Amino acid sequence: MKNKGLLFLLVLLFIIALGGGGVGYYYNMQRTKEAPPEPVDPPQAKIVYLYYLEEAHVEEMPINNTVTDEEGNETKDIKYKFSRFSCTNNLTGNFNEENWEFIPDEQKDSTCSLYFVNSKYDVTLTVINGEVEGENPVSVEREQNGKFKINPNAGYAFKEAQCSPNDKEATWDSSDNTLNITTITNDIMCKVSFDIKQLSAKITVVNGTGNTTETAKYGEAVSAIVTANDGYEKPTIECSNKQTATFENNKINIAKLTDDTECKVTFNAVPVQKYKLTFDLSEVSGMPISVQSGNVTQEIESGKDGTITLALGNSYSGYTPTLDCGGVTPSKVDRLTDTTIKYTFLSMSKDITCKVTGISQSSN
Repeated sequence: MKNKGLLFLLVLLFIIALGGGGVGYYYNMQRTKEAPPEPVDPPQAKIVYLYYLEEAHVEEMPINNTVTDEEGNETKDIKYKFSRFSCTNNLTGNFNEENWEFIPDEQKDSTCSLYFVNSKYDVTLTVINGEVEGENPVSVEREQNGKFKINPNAGYAFKEAQCSPNDKEATWDSSDNTLNITTITNDIMCKVSFDIKQLSAKITVVNGTGNTTETAKYGEAVSAIVTANDGYEKPTIECSNKQTATFENNKINIAKLTDDTECKVTFNAVPVQKYKLTFDLSEVSGMPISVQSGNVTQEIESGKDGTITLALGNSYSGYTPTLDCGGVTPSKVDRLTDTTIKYTFLSMSKDITCKVTGISQSSN
């Protein structure tokens, strides 16, 4: 009997539990039908940002840091500049330089690439046979021009400049010894070469021959053969650009050529030696003797003849003046008329003074 009672009790409890579950399910279904479903938020638009510095992908946005000086003043260390952006899905926007952030015009799914560049670039110069004046390397603002003073070694001149990357063009201004690079947009390395100068010496000869132009490297000697015309000797030499030249054994010599030069070589005329031919008539003063041609004092060029013609009075026909020429005898004595006599001294090579001491009758 006890077992039957226990079985009955279990059956009763099962029926009660089943009924309770059914009632709960019924009421839950009723609430579901009466209450609207809770709203679900739509998914948020997502913008993915990619960062590039000098066209190379970087993990984080390049940022200009704040620098504080010794007095506590804060300034921005502008190392980077925003260049451009590119977004998918036709998304547009602007980059706020002040807040250093990209502000899209709308929110929609997109991938935006933000491009940054350096604000300054280093120009490094390697110089062959010269020296950079000032700092090296030098930082130059983006897209600005660079002008770099380079002093070549003595005797050297600009040869070439090779710059990288991309064979960046550089020009040389010899007027102020500067290398010029325009619109700098990346770090640049330049090799600047100077070569020893090739110089010229132009020789121009006056009163002679030997016009020429000789070439030599800086510091080398230069020589040229020049010849004087007849009657000329001992040249005067004038050279430009502080060059000096000497003359020896028919050669113009420049011991050390340090600049282009033009040398004018002027041969000077050989001085003409002159000798005096003097006839002193003081001792026959009052006698009828006069000079018909020539002068009592003459200057005769060396090697040329000296002449004088004396005339006697008509009453002295056939007479001849008596001469004392200090041991010199006239080369020729020509009686032109009965009263005129011509004296000739050939190829004079010294001063000659003749005193007329009197008159003597010519012997037949």
